[in-house]
Amino acid sequence: MFAIPFILVLFLMWLIMAAPIGVRTVRHRFRVNAPRQKIWDALYPFGAQATWHHSATNIDRIDAHAGEITTGHVGRDGEPIQRSFALSDLVEGSGFALRYTHDTSLADSFWAHHHQSAHVQEFGNGTEVTLAETDRYRGLAFIVFRFFAMRRMARQLKQWAETGHYKRGGLFDRVEVQFGMAILSTLLVWPLFGLNANGLFLAATLTTVVALHELGHVAAFRISGHKTARMVFLPLLGGLAMGGRPYNSHFEIAFAALMGAGFSAFLVVALWFVYASGLVDGVAARAVVVATLICAVFNLGNILPVWKFDGGQILRQIFRRKLSLMIASSVLLLAVGAYAVRIGLPAPIVFIGIVLVASLSLITGTHTVKPRSALVPMTRGEGALALGGLLAVLTIHGVVLQRCIETIFL
Repeated sequence: MFAIPFILVLFLMWLIMAAPIGVRTVRHRFRVNAPRQKIWDALYPFGAQATWHHSATNIDRIDAHAGEITTGHVGRDGEPIQRSFALSDLVEGSGFALRYTHDTSLADSFWAHHHQSAHVQEFGNGTEVTLAETDRYRGLAFIVFRFFAMRRMARQLKQWAETGHYKRGGLFDRVEVQFGMAILSTLLVWPLFGLNANGLFLAATLTTVVALHELGHVAAFRISGHKTARMVFLPLLGGLAMGGRPYNSHFEIAFAALMGAGFSAFLVVALWFVYASGLVDGVAARAVVVATLICAVFNLGNILPVWKFDGGQILRQIFRRKLSLMIASSVLLLAVGAYAVRIGLPAPIVFIGIVLVASLSLITGTHTVKPRSALVPMTRGEGALALGGLLAVLTIHGVVLQRCIETIFL
């Protein structure tokens, strides 16, 4: 029975990150109270208003059916990303299809199955717009991202066409929405801990731990030179930290991944010091121990050697050969399993967990987004620093977790 939740989590992670969704089209139809020509000039790459949106700063025309877009996004070198494109199915003033043929940031394989289209037609006193984007997807995460990104673009186009300006960003970027998402996440998790005061405390603590973990990633992005970095809450799924540009080196990836649990390592040490030094007692002392326990468990889970988890990301940067990566991943997984046994979990259950985590790593690690040029290699010194940091984070959280369990149950 204990394995059932693990299997459900395994299935959910596979569905989100690796399920073969196949070729799918995201489509959105909406109406704008503006002339059709104005909308066409904004959507058509060679239209008079083609740079209305901040995502495109300049468009150069190569011929009637090809051009190059200078985007508003910066690459790993800090320069604007440029994309060459080809047009087809062009009907002047009505519609077109577009596919990217070259990208200065991503490998061409990223765009191999991608194409998008736009169609406009008069509707009453306004214009009806149909946007569509087709691609081959593995996992639900990216197709959901495309779904919301298209609707954000449509909303901004409508605002611009009707008022002359639009608000950058979307609902998820607003501070008040993120606070709302944090509250929603707490409320959704609350029933899992019991619908009482203690359950609410545990749910709120978990949400806070997630926020602090993602804050560590954001800090790493800023330290690495990203001009912007932000985090968003994903209710029931945790949080997501995003930098302002693509990664430039393998060490940068490892450092950003490590700082999630690394930042929290200082927190668990500080919390345990508060308890062990007798600065709090009674209910407050128990609350501190429980908060420390939740923080340690969450961050140990995040350094498991799964592809999209922090531990998997770190090891993939340090160990570039498949054999050494497999050995390192096995050692890390066994180390986490050893801490699980030391805190009292039955060995058979821990073994089942190890098998399921290893399976998750295998089924989610087959598809990656490749940059156009290879990342800056990690030096031996950087590799030793990243590996040492990972071992320190593992040890700190493992030891503190064991102390918390001993305090609560012994």
